[in-house]
Amino acid sequence: MSILSWNCQGLGSSLTGKNLQFLCSKFRPSLVFLMETRVKMEKIEKWRRRLNFQNKIYVELVGIGGGLAVWWNDDLQLNFIKSDKNMIYLKVLKGLEMEFGFLTLVYGPPKEQDRRKWWGRLKNLNPGNAVPWLCCGDFNDLLFDFEKEGENTRDLNSLTEFQNFMTQCDMEDLGAKGLAFTWSNKRLNEANVKERLDRAVCNTFWREKHQNAQIMVVAELVTSYAIQMGKWWISIANLVRCLQHSKQKHMHFMKQLLR
Repeated sequence: MSILSWNCQGLGSSLTGKNLQFLCSKFRPSLVFLMETRVKMEKIEKWRRRLNFQNKIYVELVGIGGGLAVWWNDDLQLNFIKSDKNMIYLKVLKGLEMEFGFLTLVYGPPKEQDRRKWWGRLKNLNPGNAVPWLCCGDFNDLLFDFEKEGENTRDLNSLTEFQNFMTQCDMEDLGAKGLAFTWSNKRLNEANVKERLDRAVCNTFWREKHQNAQIMVVAELVTSYAIQMGKWWISIANLVRCLQHSKQKHMHFMKQLLR
């Protein structure tokens, strides 16, 4: 069983749609979480039907930006609790290797001035350590200063809100194997900036249930993150349009899509 979480940066292009088809074909997720859809629900619905997901929750875009979508299959039983433009909070009744628990799908505010209140709202979702709780997605924030490379490093004070959330809610970062960064500004040489913005964190009770969970990063045209727990994978994908990918690699990827 798997979850695919992807900041698709706009679901309007055919290439993005083909990338989504590729990811769903590779990981066969039971649940898909899309961030920054940037299109109206009618277009998202077209892709949901094409990929054969039976259930959905949408958060509409604001102006021309944002937008969240969650699709899942009938092998999961989820109850919607609440949502806003930065997260979707679900109660897990069946599936995801949990008899009962909570799942928060996260798209953190891109602007630093908006994050303090948002971290407070996320803390208020804490169900306590007696119930499994998993949060995954694009947090748009760093937990440590070494999670950024290029330009100026982050002021340590700017990391406080994320670190306080982890401490006060007794959360653990599930880490990652492979590529250290999940976002790039796509510039060359000294101007290139990379950050680790996508991750999965969980509370102690969830971790005790899934002690072998780990995130593995697979580099293709798409960068994929997978947490393996027996037969369950959580996959966090972020489309990489970095200049480091050569035309030859791009053509190889397109051949894979067209097979």
